[in-house]
Amino acid sequence: MSKKMTLLAMAVGAIAAFVAPAAANATILTDSSGTLQPGATVFATSTNTETTTSTGTISCAKVEFDLTVVSNGTPAEIFGGGEAEGCKVTQNSAPIVITLINIEEILINGGGTGEMTFTFVSDIAGVLTCHFSGTVPITYTPTTDLIHIAGGLVGAGANCPSAAAIHGTFTLKTANGDPVTIH
Repeated sequence: MSKKMTLLAMAVGAIAAFVAPAAANATILTDSSGTLQPGATVFATSTNTETTTSTGTISCAKVEFDLTVVSNGTPAEIFGGGEAEGCKVTQNSAPIVITLINIEEILINGGGTGEMTFTFVSDIAGVLTCHFSGTVPITYTPTTDLIHIAGGLVGAGANCPSAAAIHGTFTLKTANGDPVTIH
């Protein structure tokens, strides 16, 4: 009996040795045709992203990122740039132009979590230029095409707030409009 238990334990150990690496490299991003490969383009679009500072809340009608898949295991990694349209400071409705949005990295860890590291520059009415950057947590519900960001940013620039809080929801799509499902 002891020999059978030893053989059973060895078999379970052998199976676990093969299953664990496969799970560790599980695909995170897919579309209707299957797994997104490195180099694939993903668009992330939000219509509700806001950045709150001590001097007002920056809101934009639309924020869109043009991203490239770097890796699609656990974690999945994507990066790229973006643009924002129809932005204003809600406290005084001053027009604001987002002159730069750069995503250094989005890591999607699996299990509904990840993080986004990015920078953006705002130009308020041509008078005040502020830089905001940081790494903020992302959350998502597996098998959807939505990511949620919420966290703190560091602000810099003459007469600019030293901190900000950002939150919003982004929908992920391929270049042909297919939803990008996050697992």
